[in-house]
Amino acid sequence: MAAAAAALLLGCLLCGAGGQRVKVREEVVALVGEEAVLPCLLGAAGPGVRVSQVTWVRSGGGGGRRSVAVLHPRLAPSYPGEGGGRLRFRGRSLLDATLLLGPLRLADRGVYTCEFATYPDGTEGASTRLLVLAKPRSQAAALAVAPGSLPVPVATCTAAGGHPAANVTWESPVGGSAEAEAEPAGPDGAVTVTSRFSLVPSPAADKQRVVCVVRHPGLPRPQRLPVALSVLAQPRSDGASATGAIVGGIIAGIVAAAVVATAGAICHQQRKNRTARGADDLDAPPPYKPPPPREKPQEPPWAPESQLLPLRPPGAEAAPAEAGGAPASGRGGAPASGRAPPPRYRERPEPGDGDGDGDDGDGDDYAEQLEPLYGAVADPSGAFVMSPALYV
Repeated sequence: MAAAAAALLLGCLLCGAGGQRVKVREEVVALVGEEAVLPCLLGAAGPGVRVSQVTWVRSGGGGGRRSVAVLHPRLAPSYPGEGGGRLRFRGRSLLDATLLLGPLRLADRGVYTCEFATYPDGTEGASTRLLVLAKPRSQAAALAVAPGSLPVPVATCTAAGGHPAANVTWESPVGGSAEAEAEPAGPDGAVTVTSRFSLVPSPAADKQRVVCVVRHPGLPRPQRLPVALSVLAQPRSDGASATGAIVGGIIAGIVAAAVVATAGAICHQQRKNRTARGADDLDAPPPYKPPPPREKPQEPPWAPESQLLPLRPPGAEAAPAEAGGAPASGRGGAPASGRAPPPRYRERPEPGDGDGDGDDGDGDDYAEQLEPLYGAVADPSGAFVMSPALYV
């Protein structure tokens, strides 16, 4: 009874593609590193039907259609191709050609067809699809951040090397958002998924627990990775300010000392350069040569005091000179009224005049003789004196 139930269950599992006689599973799922079982059974054959050979053929995977295993009743099993070291038949019966493959690789995925060569019915077969899963390697970590007003990543969760790509989500009691990105992890089709959980960091979010949840077909249940957030506390103002003031004072002192030393070195060097330049200038000729002195023009000699002619008012006549050469009145000597004589002007003597000692009356009439207008404009009070140059 139990054997009949097992046969019925196996028949239900093997029902599907390939008609009534060849029984296989439509899909087989296995993990990388495990061993996959590909069932293949031949149903009841009619009388006189003989099976001469069973062949497993793989298609897909970029290699086309090729034989991977051959079972013969009188010869040893054959495993052509690169999978020979990992393939084997479960038994030697031509009616049960179940194939075992392992340890699996991602490259083993594809469609496998089991074919029976019979006589006189010919070849009968059915196909099964092998799916190879790679469980992701998952890890999560918190990112230490300072309090702020904008959302920033505070935690990351990575599911690396999964096939197909894992689904990563977050559970958070403080809100937030997540952003995931996937990238190839190798040439065999593995994928790495990285998710970043972001929120506005605040002191209230510090030590809060968020959970990264990784879901994958190769996992029996979702994988949960808890993470405690780390939001840095605000720095204390007293200790930080004191330390900052000390460090700032030290730096300022060093900078000031460096500036003073640099300025002193520059002044010393400039003084040294000026001293050396002055010593060189003492030996060298003067850079500026003054112009030669020019001869000062000589002023023309003035006429002697005896040739100065007094100015007299218009219409005045020269008084006759008394004995001894002293004038009684007029401009040749002191006036009879006791007034000071008017100022005289100096005139260049004419050539041949001698020393200028002549008749005073003749000299007083010299300007009037030249131009009668001279007497007309003269000031009788003697307060106004006209120069012959102005008169001319």
